[in-house]
Amino acid sequence: MISRDNNMRKIIKTMFLCLLAAAVLFSCVTKDENEWNEIKDSEYVEDILGFAQNYSGGVLIFEINKKIKDMISVEGNVEKLNFLIENYPEKSDEFKNRIAELALIGALEENTYDSLGGYIAEFEGYAANSAYINEAKSVLKNMYLNAAKAENSVVLFEEFIRMYEKENEQAVLEAADALDEIYWEAAQSGGNKQDYENYIAQTNKINSIGVINYNYEAKYILEAHKILEEFKWADALAAHKAENIILPLLDFIELYPDSAYISEAEEIIEQIRGDSGYSDKYLYNGATLDTIDEFILNFPGHKDIDKAIELRGDFIGDIYSLWLRGYIALVAVGDSITRSRIIIESRTDSKLIINISYGVYLEANSGNVQNMLVREEVEFVLNANQTRYIYINTLCMNIFRDIPDSTNYFTVGMLDEKSPLINLLKTLEATESAFEVAQAAVWHITDNPGKDRILNTIIYQDGTDAITEEIYSEALRIIELAGNIN
Repeated sequence: MISRDNNMRKIIKTMFLCLLAAAVLFSCVTKDENEWNEIKDSEYVEDILGFAQNYSGGVLIFEINKKIKDMISVEGNVEKLNFLIENYPEKSDEFKNRIAELALIGALEENTYDSLGGYIAEFEGYAANSAYINEAKSVLKNMYLNAAKAENSVVLFEEFIRMYEKENEQAVLEAADALDEIYWEAAQSGGNKQDYENYIAQTNKINSIGVINYNYEAKYILEAHKILEEFKWADALAAHKAENIILPLLDFIELYPDSAYISEAEEIIEQIRGDSGYSDKYLYNGATLDTIDEFILNFPGHKDIDKAIELRGDFIGDIYSLWLRGYIALVAVGDSITRSRIIIESRTDSKLIINISYGVYLEANSGNVQNMLVREEVEFVLNANQTRYIYINTLCMNIFRDIPDSTNYFTVGMLDEKSPLINLLKTLEATESAFEVAQAAVWHITDNPGKDRILNTIIYQDGTDAITEEIYSEALRIIELAGNIN
């Protein structure tokens, strides 16, 4: 019996403790609920926020947060919202969102570029909720786009693309489509070749308006190219008929290899290429370098094209060979120790391309005067029946003769192709050697008079020697470098 009584006491004690705990818990909940019921209808959000700060959590939390949210959503005083941010930082995101919302309402009511742009600049990144910023950006974007559409303005559409290329691809492509329509309307309105070429150029330009290339494909580009092909064929055919040449037709084939006019163009080209009448006109009846070049340019593939290239060589060459063949007359005059003046007169009705190469020298009309070696390579054009004066750098070739002056005259000569002077001149150019070095080297090869004579032949106006020991040594080095050791 004693054992049963003890068990009964334990059971009763346990039940008592549970009832006591439940009573305590019930009393706590009742206390919070009672306090909440007293303030939940308060018109002061501070009361609700203060309760929320002290509330430890429980079944009321959802109702409390909803009440706070509802009160913030109708608060229109920005100063009060800023006050609440400072004093209730745990809800600062909600207060900031409300401030951002109020500011957006004002910007939308004003509905100007400045109001919306100013709002975005001020509030971007301000609050946690970016929906208001996105709404402002969307409204501003549509405002710019609608203005461009209203004026149908190329300038405004291009500005729009630059503004939104990095953030709104869809809007950029919409603006690009609008530009495409403007360009196409202009092309159709004009209706000529240049108008369609402008359309193609302008639609290509769309992709280069801003930094980002969206690879925009113009809607009418294929139609524009097709229309332009018709113009190009008409132009090619007209140029062929007017000038009786095939180059315009070849250009058309290269530009439009799949054109329906290819067969007709190739048939005309083949007929002209086999016609000797064109050779007679350009190559044989008083042919000049210009007519030969015109033939080569305008009749590529002609059966006589190799003959034209061969004939062309008659009017191009070195000054010595052209002089020997009587195409030119010339006389050279001594100008100084370092250069000469060549007077060249054309003896043909054709333009000539003349080169003065290494190996050309000027031969004096007197055995007492030095011949002059041309030190540089020169190419120039001599027009039909023209006289030209050419100044050219030269070097004296005969140390024991007099230095030429303006009273001395020369004809032209050519060294043997194996002459060591030719390789020396190339080496002097490659090493950019000074005149004094070049002159010492030439005299060493042409006369080999010994170092002392070379050192004492040229004297500056101040009485000093132009060729020093150092210069002479450098001349010998250049000679050795050129492979001309004597």
